[in-house]
Amino acid sequence: MGAAVDDFLTKNNLKTLPEVEQWVFHLPYAYQGRRMAVKIWWEKDLERNLELKNQIIAEYGNPEINDSAAYAQWLKAISKSEAYLKFVANAIAPTDRVSSEVGNLYTASIFMAFLSGLAYSEGDLVGKSVLFLAYGSGSKSKGIQGELWQTS
Repeated sequence: MGAAVDDFLTKNNLKTLPEVEQWVFHLPYAYQGRRMAVKIWWEKDLERNLELKNQIIAEYGNPEINDSAAYAQWLKAISKSEAYLKFVANAIAPTDRVSSEVGNLYTASIFMAFLSGLAYSEGDLVGKSVLFLAYGSGSKSKGIQGELWQTS
């Protein structure tokens, strides 16, 4: 999934993810997106919020990026941080709610996650951006951004 995000950033000439209201995942299993998102959130999203990034480093220390096992443990630790849990509550939780009730819909799961986000989000999403992250059982994944709009 990280390669899909990198490809999305390159194609859109971006260094960090754009501000989006929701992250919508292809979810064969509820909460899988939350576990995958922490690395993307840390590496590609928080560059827009260096104050928060520095607060996390102050609390959890610098990540050991060159040691994959230590880095994985560090990411697991920050996935329990107040900042990450707040991000999940706002950007991911509304989109994985139905998946936890319905289960795996395979190809339709990203669409169900999107509908779940529409149904369970607080506030109006019209005019807001959404990040869609989908992956297959092989080595392919896609990341696209969409904006919600309403016709009259």
